[in-house]
Amino acid sequence: MAEIDTGGHRTLQTVEPLTNFLAARVQKDYKEGNTIIGGMVTMVNRDMKDIPLIGSETRNLINRIPRAAFAGGFDFTQYFKKKTYMFNVNTAFSNIAGTELAIVRAQRSSARYFQCPGSPVSLDSSRTSLSGNGGRIQFQKSGSGHFRYLVAMLWKTPGLELNDMGYQREADQIFGVVWVGYRLWEPKSFYRSVNLNYNQYSAWDFAGNRLFDGGNVNGYISLKNYWGVNFGTELNFMFWPIQCFVEDL
Repeated sequence: MAEIDTGGHRTLQTVEPLTNFLAARVQKDYKEGNTIIGGMVTMVNRDMKDIPLIGSETRNLINRIPRAAFAGGFDFTQYFKKKTYMFNVNTAFSNIAGTELAIVRAQRSSARYFQCPGSPVSLDSSRTSLSGNGGRIQFQKSGSGHFRYLVAMLWKTPGLELNDMGYQREADQIFGVVWVGYRLWEPKSFYRSVNLNYNQYSAWDFAGNRLFDGGNVNGYISLKNYWGVNFGTELNFMFWPIQCFVEDL
């Protein structure tokens, strides 16, 4: 509610619907912390019954946001050989519901651009809900020896929407990354320690269009006088398979 001054008379007016928020997280570890299982749920519910009682401008603004938003997921982590190796899976799923205008706005947002030619999902102006899922699968070596490495794949289906109680910049993406690192920790010659790593990554959308490729090489040398030297270089290629005019709703 907001207090409005109309000609010297102060009245209360609804400027946004009454909203309930819920965020719940559970996690349990087993086998001395080598196995970790968890889950999370978030819910947003907006009471829209008072919308007809407020001004048309405010009503139009409220009609642009979802009436309900539900998201959840689970995570699983397994360590091996005294936590030298780690396998991890995170998943997420979402569903939003609301007016046709609210769901059209979600479809046209910068996260997905369903209205563009070449999009894996076509914009449907009659929809009143939108669902999606995402996640990450990764395997890494994080201890024992000079070499470390990580291989991971992340995905977000076109309909994933987490912004009602989270932060999500884009959907409709499959992202793969490989990281390799080499470390020297015994002081020799002029250095105390040396860290080198190489990283390569690529991304596609769910229509099979390549979005970008890239890679970088980085290093850090700790000298015996406790000074340090950093260096790195990166090469990145961007692709724009989908281009269209975007009009805000």
